[in-house]
Amino acid sequence: MKMNRLQQKLFLVFLLVFLISSCSSQELLMSVKRPAQTNVPKTLKQVVILQNKIDSTNDQLSMKKEILQDLKQQLTIFKQYKVTIGMPKSFDINQADIAVIEGSVTSRLQIEKGQFTNLATCSFGVGGAGQAATNKEQNPDITISNRGGICYSRDARSALISNVADTLFEGLTDYIPDLTEVYRVKTYKNTSYFVQTNFTFTYINKNTRKMLASRIGTASFGFQDKKPPINVHESSVSIPEILPLLFVPVSPLYIRSVAIAKETKYDYYKNINISAHSLDVKKEKQIRKQLAMQSIANFVYAISPYQEKIVVHNDSNGNAKAVKLLEKQKWEEAKKILQNLPNKNEADLYNLGLSFEATAVSIDDYMTAQIYYKQAFSKDDDNELYATALARIERRLWQLKK
Repeated sequence: MKMNRLQQKLFLVFLLVFLISSCSSQELLMSVKRPAQTNVPKTLKQVVILQNKIDSTNDQLSMKKEILQDLKQQLTIFKQYKVTIGMPKSFDINQADIAVIEGSVTSRLQIEKGQFTNLATCSFGVGGAGQAATNKEQNPDITISNRGGICYSRDARSALISNVADTLFEGLTDYIPDLTEVYRVKTYKNTSYFVQTNFTFTYINKNTRKMLASRIGTASFGFQDKKPPINVHESSVSIPEILPLLFVPVSPLYIRSVAIAKETKYDYYKNINISAHSLDVKKEKQIRKQLAMQSIANFVYAISPYQEKIVVHNDSNGNAKAVKLLEKQKWEEAKKILQNLPNKNEADLYNLGLSFEATAVSIDDYMTAQIYYKQAFSKDDDNELYATALARIERRLWQLKK
């Protein structure tokens, strides 16, 4: 039976609604807590950064204070540790466990200043000096000759042909400009920052002393400051002088006055001042912050839970109240509801594993998530969502155990 146009539209609308309602999962951008890569005792609550045991002999940028403050801040984000810089006066080693951080901070700033030279030829095309100024704004590598020519790097033969063509185009056949070449200098300054941290994390109680982690972290940042080229010598050659050389199969053209300039180029740029441009205070502060955070990242991951964003899917076929909480990323509340369900279907088991993974602070939480993912998969082993989650958590466990 053929459907009319209205019936076709109604059918397509019904099909779209059916497909949307049949989707069993919703994509979530999940901010999860990842447990420390090192198996830290759960009884450990006090961490002390021993600043007098952090060597700063090679800390040329005086980064130590900033790095230790950032380290303290990162270790207290999840409130797992109470962190102090320096040993607290009231602490009793016989009453509680403690971990101490020792190591070194290295930093340096390297600046390389210099200049390089090149030969450029000049054109005198349409618009004269006004056009030259416009071209210079568009291309900072262009320089302007004393007579308003546009100068850039190319061989003399090409420049001469260009000059003749421009002259013919403008209809000024009674005048062909001289060939002008300039010798140019461009100054530059390369700046590079480097920071390295080397920290150890030692667990101490009244019976034992054991180093749990040791990490080296490095960070670097660099940029180049280039100044536009400037002309340091200009040489013009008339057409009668240059014309015979066009028939010589040699490129580039040999011009004596420019050759002399090249031989004596030191005289033309030895007194040029290369200014030492420095960053503004705000920009330098941002760079130092970035370097500090990058240099301690590996150490923080090793000894403390940290935050990470991953894309996951919940299963909307589970308990409706728990699903709504998962969509709002209220993991702990969803976990309580799902744990208290007397009868859990495969979707509830999967969502419970997801809530444990999202709130994990130790390897034990990952193992619990793995158990629930396995139970969900055993009830529906054709479910791609469950298989993906199980593979993800097993890979994470393997990374933590290796």
